[in-house]
Amino acid sequence: MQFQQPAVKGSSDGKFTSVFFNAIQDHMNMEQENEHAGEAPQTDANRSAGDNIKDLTQASKQIFEAGQQLVTNLNELQQRVKHATDWRSQLSERPWLIAVGALVAGVAGWRFFSRKG
Repeated sequence: MQFQQPAVKGSSDGKFTSVFFNAIQDHMNMEQENEHAGEAPQTDANRSAGDNIKDLTQASKQIFEAGQQLVTNLNELQQRVKHATDWRSQLSERPWLIAVGALVAGVAGWRFFSRKG
């Protein structure tokens, strides 16, 4: 497909319009080649600045979201460790376990100290 350069009336800079339309033609030719070549991977040389900015913006968004998820996970882990090591919360959740532990310690102490000889 050929792109026809329109006649620009009153344009003092014919070079700019020529370069602009040549760039459009090159882009269209590249798209056709990609369609026929099975979408060959783009290199940095034939990517536009807009594509690069879009990719960088998307990558930075993904990094930011991953960082937010990491902060959330670390806060949750910190709360779990704090809760697991707090003896008061363990006592309020499992009073029978503390009572059994005290009973076992009492029996072991009684057996240890009651031995003669």
